[in-house]
Amino acid sequence: MATVSDKDLFSRIAKVVNSTYGTTGPGASHKSSEKVNLLIRDDENMEAKYIGTVTFTSEKNLDQLMRKFRNEAFSSIEGALKRVSKEYETANDGKSLTFEIKTDSATENVEYVHYNIYNTTRRAFFKLQCLIKVNEKDG
Repeated sequence: MATVSDKDLFSRIAKVVNSTYGTTGPGASHKSSEKVNLLIRDDENMEAKYIGTVTFTSEKNLDQLMRKFRNEAFSSIEGALKRVSKEYETANDGKSLTFEIKTDSATENVEYVHYNIYNTTRRAFFKLQCLIKVNEKDG
């Protein structure tokens, strides 16, 4: 388990990122085809989990589209981080957060949802997880 060196910062970030039942955290993208979930690891790191539905025609086509799926996932994560930053700034008297996505920590996988030998369209969940470095700046 990670240690928290600045519990006040951790608490302020947790209030903004909260996406528990009954709240709409900044990770809620309100799209039926994708979801970004942000998890706090400690006061310096967060973890982003992206899941989106994808469609492709063959294994070769999937290999060709993986870069596109990865870029879309990072774009959605960046959008969620921008919403976090705006909400944090309004809730904390002008203090702001900066984020650094650690792309080398990213892991991705594809889980088939629909595969039929008589139909060329395949559907799957594309999942990506990565770490994010968090820094607070005084405004």
